[in-house]
Amino acid sequence: MIVTPISESVTRIDLQGINSDWEKKILFLSDIHLDSPWCDRRLLKSHLDEAVKEDAIILCAGDLFDVMQGPKDPRSDYRELKAEYKTSAYFDRVLDDAFEYFKPYAKNFALFGYGNHEYGTLHHNGTDMVQRLVALLRSEGSPIVAGGYGGFIRIAGYREMGTPYMNYRIYYNHGTGGEAPVTQGAIQTNRQAVWVRNCDVIWNGHNHKSYIMTQSTMGLSNKDEIDQDLVYFIRTPGYKNEMKVPAHGFAASRNMAPTPRGCIWGTMKANGKKFAVKYTQDIE
Repeated sequence: MIVTPISESVTRIDLQGINSDWEKKILFLSDIHLDSPWCDRRLLKSHLDEAVKEDAIILCAGDLFDVMQGPKDPRSDYRELKAEYKTSAYFDRVLDDAFEYFKPYAKNFALFGYGNHEYGTLHHNGTDMVQRLVALLRSEGSPIVAGGYGGFIRIAGYREMGTPYMNYRIYYNHGTGGEAPVTQGAIQTNRQAVWVRNCDVIWNGHNHKSYIMTQSTMGLSNKDEIDQDLVYFIRTPGYKNEMKVPAHGFAASRNMAPTPRGCIWGTMKANGKKFAVKYTQDIE
């Protein structure tokens, strides 16, 4: 796997040795909130261990960090500050912890995107946790790059070096808005379907919901034949279980419902001159 940052908005992942028996898994993550006391690290570790076992590509679309306990952050709550982070070097301790946690999986990570929590830390305290962690993991030989809050990923498959044999295009955005208790965020995907073009899957996170949806499309080819395709819409829920102790906190104060925890897997196979990808939820 070769990961190339074409720009802040576009990342290319090159894969070699594509043939009829080839298969590759992708682990889609978001909203890990690793430094939160409510992060389900047991479940996260099981998914990361499986990714290494399967030699999967690992992608994360924001809110890898929680990082709300900085001195200038209006979101801070001392009750959510873990004992090991109670130091004046708060961000350094969070970063050290994340680096040690993700180091065994460094060679499988391809991209870390930004979420509203990383944006909040950058705005309130002037430190870029994504870039700092990416630099540390790259020092361990990881091909990982920093993405954006949103952007495009093109996976290019080669039989051998040269012209790509097939491509798969992903549009990701961490997501915006509130809990979406009724629609689960599906309205946002309907809007994206209007203006995101030429992508095979559109991926969101943020509201800690989980789903896999499809939209059938059609068009006219240069041979005057009708082409039909499926565009997938996926939303990854993350690993924060704030409602495990529902007496206090952000979720309790807004009477929010508990949400699933976990990830979505994509299994890529070669299908003629196209990638065929099957998506499955792995949630609790």
